[in-house]
Amino acid sequence: MLVEDDYFIAADLQEQLISHGVEVIGPTGDLECALELLGGEERIDAGVIDINLQGEVTFHLVDEFIKRDIPVVFATGYDAGVVPYRLRHIPRLEKPTGMDEVVRTLAELLPERRARPAP
Repeated sequence: MLVEDDYFIAADLQEQLISHGVEVIGPTGDLECALELLGGEERIDAGVIDINLQGEVTFHLVDEFIKRDIPVVFATGYDAGVVPYRLRHIPRLEKPTGMDEVVRTLAELLPERRARPAP
C-alpha cells in the first residue's frame, strides 16, 4: 500500500513499483482513506508511508500496520528525530529516495511473506 500526499511523488513511486512487478494499493494521500484501505478486504503485504499527510502525522496508521504484522517503510522528508521512539525501528527512506532503495528495502522486509498463502 502506498500512502503519499504529493501527487508527483506518489505517481512516480506507483509507476516504478508496478514496473518491478508490485501490485500497488493506492496511492492515497488521505489518512482516513488509508485507514479504510488497511481495514478492507485486500491483502496488504507492506506499506510505504509518508510521515505527514496534508498536515496530519501517520504514526497512528503505522501502529495499525504493526498490529496487523504488516511491514512498513517511511518515505519522508522528515529526519529521524520526529519519529516517536516506539517507531524508530521502522526503516526510514529520505525523500527524494531512489526507487532502487525502496525496492531493496521492501525486498528485505518481505522475503518470508512471499511464501505465505493469502488468508
